[in-house]
Amino acid sequence: MTSEIKADSILLEAKNESPLMAAILGVMLDGGRIVISGPISEDLFNMIPEVVGFERVDLNDDSCFSRLSERDMVFVETDSVDQLWKLNHLSAAQLVHVSIKTTDSSLVDLQVQEKDLRSAVMGLGKKWEQLKSYKGQFQFFGGARRPAIFLDRDGVVIEYVEYISKPEQVVLRPGVIDFLKNAQSQGYARVIVTNQSGLGRGYFGWEDYDRVNQRVLELLAQGGVVIDQVQKAPFFEGSSKAFGLVRRSLRKPRPGMFHSAKEELGLDLSKSIMIGDFATDMMAAALAGLGKGILIKNNHTEQELKKWREWTLLSRTEWGLKLPVINSFSEIEI
Repeated sequence: MTSEIKADSILLEAKNESPLMAAILGVMLDGGRIVISGPISEDLFNMIPEVVGFERVDLNDDSCFSRLSERDMVFVETDSVDQLWKLNHLSAAQLVHVSIKTTDSSLVDLQVQEKDLRSAVMGLGKKWEQLKSYKGQFQFFGGARRPAIFLDRDGVVIEYVEYISKPEQVVLRPGVIDFLKNAQSQGYARVIVTNQSGLGRGYFGWEDYDRVNQRVLELLAQGGVVIDQVQKAPFFEGSSKAFGLVRRSLRKPRPGMFHSAKEELGLDLSKSIMIGDFATDMMAAALAGLGKGILIKNNHTEQELKKWREWTLLSRTEWGLKLPVINSFSEIEI
């Protein structure tokens, strides 16, 4: 019996006892957060701190909700339709309405009373003991994980232009269409991961970036290539832009863009390949746990290889000094 089937069986048993308990267990298994906003929920979850960790938030603090995702579950004790309407605007988080009153079912995912929540909380410990070993062993969305081809954009997918900001400057690199069509036919996802500090530096704006990005995708599409996702990192340490000072873990050599794509597309990073032209591309891919990195040769390759060889974490990578360097996409075998 596979891990997924075993987890299905345990969750079904929990659902028969309490639909709310099964929903909470699903959040825990999916790596989501339990968020509470009222005293009833807080008192009950405080009874089992060794089982469930939770966050207490203020319903009036919009920033708390805008960072939540569909994996997370928020227990809401307000009966205000206005407040519930606002929460739906702010995030995709699952909403559990804890009240003796009912509200429109389109506003919340579950409507429960205190006694239902108490019953669910009391049964969580035993069921979680049965389930917790399966956490992270399978995904909840998109079937089996697939490998991906990750590519840097500037200098890899397109010819390098420093801080490119105009669509007419976009020229595809030779061989990229044929390579990506082959990857596409073999079931690889295609993901562009691009540092865009020019945004954070204020050299160009989002409209400029969007026009360039659209032109890249148009040219690839004309050749029969569909890109599954484009991940970008506008962070720049000295930025005067708000968006340039947040989400710094996305900027290579940090691995954030790879993990973001993994979760959104359902990817197996260990079987995925990164193609880049900078040492930071390779460092980010290695940190994210990709199976292979390939460096495309250009006029700064020797300098980048030196940075790679001197990286203090090199001995921890599986690639080590065996990082392949290619002249063209035609040399890549997948």
